[in-house]
Amino acid sequence: MKKILVLYYTQSGQLRDILDSIVKPFVEAGDSVTFEPIVPRQQFPFPWSGFTFFNAFPETFSQVPLPLEPTSSHAYDHFDLVILGYQPWFLTPSRPVSSWLQSEAAQAIIGGKKIVTVLGCRNMWLGAQEKLKRHLRRLNGELVGHVALVDRS
Repeated sequence: MKKILVLYYTQSGQLRDILDSIVKPFVEAGDSVTFEPIVPRQQFPFPWSGFTFFNAFPETFSQVPLPLEPTSSHAYDHFDLVILGYQPWFLTPSRPVSSWLQSEAAQAIIGGKKIVTVLGCRNMWLGAQEKLKRHLRRLNGELVGHVALVDRS
């Protein structure tokens, strides 16, 4: 039995639906799947207002960390694979995800692990993925796969 950790931040809930679909075959095969949401202390609204959207740009693009709820103790267990689900914001991983990647929890959880990144977006995700890859290298995570699901709308 494989143990899989699914770390994710979703603003609308769509990414959680995507991740549920991706791990369904593993669950059906009897593998252990643990979901761990990345939760900012101050939630971002959905849908965005114009002001909130543009106000989020500078700190997001610069990857300024924001306060997060603590990562649960279960996420520190041994896992064979980590799936990291995220959304790109302004050509950058969403601010909650980039904040988590700069945390002590990320250092403890990602190091030495095989990582698959999954994103759901409208377009223009490549810049965000390149920034995320730099974080994974710094944390000594091994990127073994990437899934980009792009909305047509």
